[in-house]
This record gives sequence, C-alpha cells and structure tokens, in this order.
Amino acid sequence: AEAAASSRDDLIARLQVMTTEKEAAVAQGEDLQQQLEVQCAEAAELVGEVEALSVGMAEKAALLNEVAAAKDAAVALGHDFQHQLEIQRAKNTALVGEMKVLNMGMAEKEALLSETVESKRAALAR
Repeated sequence: AEAAASSRDDLIARLQVMTTEKEAAVAQGEDLQQQLEVQCAEAAELVGEVEALSVGMAEKAALLNEVAAAKDAAVALGHDFQHQLEIQRAKNTALVGEMKVLNMGMAEKEALLSETVESKRAALAR
C-alpha cells in the first residue's frame, strides 16, 4: 500500500509539474499571440503608409506627365513661332527688295521728269 501511495504521490507530483508546464506554455502562447497581434497591427499600419506613398507617387507621376506634356507643347509652339518668324522675315526681305526696285523706278521717273521740265524751260526760254 505504501508503494502504491508513493507511486500515486509521484504521479500527482508529475501531474502538477506537467500542469505547471502546460500553464507556462499556455501563458507563453498567449504572450506570443499578443505579440503577433501587435506585429499584425504594425504591419497593417505600414501597409497603409505604403499605400499612401504609392498614391502620392502616382499623383507625382501624373503631374510629371502633365509637366512633360506642357513642356512638349511649349517647345512645339516655340518651333511654330520660329517658323512663322522665318516666313515673316522672308516676306519682309522680299518687301525690302520690292521697295528698293520701286525707289529706283521713282528715281528714274524723277530724273526723266526733271529732264522734261528742263527741256520745256529751255524751249520756253528761246
């Protein structure tokens, strides 16, 4: 009976040790669960920040595309203005040439008119 009682006491002691170990394991599991929940919350916060950054980057990319399109349009407009200026310059050069021709024609007519007036004066003076 004494051996059975000793064996029973050993079993109870081992059961108490196992219960204590189980409680420690459960406590450790609960602690790990809490740490995991904290880490999941932090990860969710980081995901939110990354999503906000992604939206910001997409907005900046869209703005950069708009700026590039505006620059391209401005460059095209500048080229168009330069082309128009070259056309106008060519027209002005042609007009200057025509004015020179007209001025030479006017000078010739003035010289002929002067000669005519002089010859009429000479004829009248006789």
